Amino acid sequence: MAVGIFVAFVPLYGIQTLICLMLTVPLRLDFPLAWATSNLANPLTAPFIILFDIELGGWFAKGVWVGLSRLDFTVSRLGPFLGYALMGGAVIGAVAGLAGGLATLVWLRRRARARAPIT
Repeated sequence: MAVGIFVAFVPLYGIQTLICLMLTVPLRLDFPLAWATSNLANPLTAPFIILFDIELGGWFAKGVWVGLSRLDFTVSRLGPFLGYALMGGAVIGAVAGLAGGLATLVWLRRRARARAPIT
């Protein structure tokens, strides 16, 4: 689950399935679960995730929030925003993936304890 959440926040749309495969198969993790959670970034949520990635990446790079306008979305000005989006996505993805992974671990341990026979 943590891998899928991480991939959802990294703005590399179109290759999320490949990234999930590359991260889950060598580590022997659950690919279907990672793929399903990577779909948190869907056409409804992706614009907000990308905007948050850009803002956080700009804040890490410059120390200030990035002000965006429609004029910023020209081809000649997209380079810095792509860098901000990748940086912000990696940070948000790592934090959200860690939180999701820990939540899953806690849930699975509680579930196992509840199912354990009482002796």
